[in-house]
Amino acid sequence: MRKNIDREEDSTEARRESIQQLIRKQRIGTQEELRELLSKLGFEVTQATLSRDLARLKARRVTLPEG
Repeated sequence: MRKNIDREEDSTEARRESIQQLIRKQRIGTQEELRELLSKLGFEVTQATLSRDLARLKARRVTLPEG
């Protein structure tokens, strides 16, 4: 049982690291766009999971001057 928990924690940390890298490198307009990018990296996540990850990372939506 502990091995499954460890794998889940490792997967969560890897996913969150990928989220941080993606949002640092490019503009992402929506959570759906971010979810699709994560999917290409092998992370299948729901919108709810992604929302929790973004909250945990303290990621915030930023409105740029060009809209």
